[in-house]
Amino acid sequence: MIKMVKDTLLAGYGLSQRIITINIEGVTHAESLKQPSPAGNCLNWIAGHILATRGMILGLLGGKPFLSEQDAGYYIRGSAPVKPGGPCVEFGLLKEGLEQTSGMILEKIQAAGSDFIEEPLNVPDFPVKLEKPSRDAYLTLLLVHEEYHCGQLGLGRRLLGKDSAIK
Repeated sequence: MIKMVKDTLLAGYGLSQRIITINIEGVTHAESLKQPSPAGNCLNWIAGHILATRGMILGLLGGKPFLSEQDAGYYIRGSAPVKPGGPCVEFGLLKEGLEQTSGMILEKIQAAGSDFIEEPLNVPDFPVKLEKPSRDAYLTLLLVHEEYHCGQLGLGRRLLGKDSAIK
């Protein structure tokens, strides 16, 4: 069972990074700050939110986040919109962080043993309450969350007038 869980997590997080890379390719920092109309988050916020959430994923796997606590704060759920002239992380650094953390997540999942992956675990402020909380359950939910935001990156790319990245 653990091999199937690990294989699924590895495939999912690997695919997620490929989708992210394709969708943010060719997007400049200035473009990343353009607000969609009539509402929504800019690409900078979405990419930063994924990267901030990867800090939680890495924490579950015994790793360290890429973003500082202050920088991650720009991208948490409920934070103020990221706008031109406001506080945010440069888009190139977000791209770099997404690439680095993807490799770190994949390495840590690959190296993890079944006891570690299946360990019962409770994350106090997690927005979804689980009947049987475990590391693999949280990692799976966070993968679904990441994939949701990958779709938003694709839509944001199109709203910038760029061609669809996934054909």
